[in-house]
Amino acid sequence: MLALREAAASAGEAGAGVARSADGAIDQFIDEYCGTTWHPPWPVPGPGPWVFGLASQLSLIASTLQEGALRNAVLAVAGRVVSKGVAAASPSR
Repeated sequence: MLALREAAASAGEAGAGVARSADGAIDQFIDEYCGTTWHPPWPVPGPGPWVFGLASQLSLIASTLQEGALRNAVLAVAGRVVSKGVAAASPSR
């Protein structure tokens, strides 16, 4: 999905719709994964370990890629996963 998004983004206006759709799909996945609807309740403050597990796996994948847009996109998604997981676990939610 990230490679498709990066390719569409580099196509300019012609790929803008595909890039937006890919961003929407990534955001939906992060929302569903970091939410608490299908995970067991986490008994301690903060996000569950599944949030950091996914972020660390994405970082590991990014470390195998060459410097460039795809590597940066994978790292950005890892950051979004952590941000969303921490926000979902905050008591103000």
